[in-house]
Amino acid sequence: MAIASTALRSVAQSGARPGQCLSEVNQFLAARDIPGMFVSLLYGIVDTATWRVVCANAGHPPPYRRCDGAGAVVEIVCEGGPVLGIMSDLDFGETEFDLAPGELMVLYTDGVTEAYDDTRQAFGADRLQALIADAEATAVATVAHIDDRIANFTRGAEQHDDVTALVVRRAS
Repeated sequence: MAIASTALRSVAQSGARPGQCLSEVNQFLAARDIPGMFVSLLYGIVDTATWRVVCANAGHPPPYRRCDGAGAVVEIVCEGGPVLGIMSDLDFGETEFDLAPGELMVLYTDGVTEAYDDTRQAFGADRLQALIADAEATAVATVAHIDDRIANFTRGAEQHDDVTALVVRRAS
């Protein structure tokens, strides 16, 4: 992961668009042919002057967007491709959209939806979408709410993966 993170930072600092960035990092990782080495990630750029979002996906769970004050939640289908590091010479598409006033976007690792309780039931996408629909007023409060609900759901069951969420909210 350290290798992938360093490569991503290096390419991103060159000003490459998300799809090009993923292609270059993928090429770098695939050339090293490290057994079992692959990375899923979603790379996006949010221009906070215009609230234009450009993203590309490499085998990562799709983010969600709460589109209006009524709590309608939609999956953001980010163009892209497979995980990084398993095949060389891949192109990654991009998706662009505008985040409107009051909207929020939730990015998360699969450890969120795959958090298990002590009976091996997964937290799941439906629960996450319901949380997003009832999201708090701030991004920080929304992340805290997601974290709290997952902790209550898993009730101390062993964690098998990272549980990470990032919320971006455009003020009204």
